[in-house]
Amino acid sequence: MNIEQLADKQLIERMSKQLQAGDPIEPDHYNKGEIDLYESWYLTRPFNEFRAILESIAERYMKRDKNNRLEDIDKCIYTLQRLREYEVRHKQETSEKKADEHGS
Repeated sequence: MNIEQLADKQLIERMSKQLQAGDPIEPDHYNKGEIDLYESWYLTRPFNEFRAILESIAERYMKRDKNNRLEDIDKCIYTLQRLREYEVRHKQETSEKKADEHGS
């Protein structure tokens, strides 16, 4: 197991414990609609704006001065992991679009 896998495993374990106690990272009120807020932004904003929004959210979690720093770090990591997923998705969608344009 490499360092990245170990960090992911530890984060998943922490998040599992938080879910059992009520999820502070992604509480129920975040999922009231058909899609979550990040997905909505991804679908409605240019990607550079979407990226800036998620980067700002992650930075905000790192700079907050709250009692539970571990929870804020977990929220930052969660946001950055979501951003990474969207970066991969955007890259794939952009590549597919370019391939379609060249194939047409």
